[in-house]
Amino acid sequence: MFQLSSSVAGVDVAHKKTASLDDICESMKQQLLILVEWAKYIPSFSELPLDDQVSSIHQTRPAWQRVRTRHC
Repeated sequence: MFQLSSSVAGVDVAHKKTASLDDICESMKQQLLILVEWAKYIPSFSELPLDDQVSSIHQTRPAWQRVRTRHC
């Protein structure tokens, strides 16, 4: 693990909580739910077959969210 300086891009990180793996997994789940809700507002998205909807969501997620861990 590496140490962050006490100031990154002008933000004081000295007193910030370090995210646990559970925190990261929960954040990823919440962001995925938001992405799915957002996609529902795209015209014609709900008319796509379910497999195509799922495939589109998977293709849209940022690369860091595609990382699988056994804990998430």
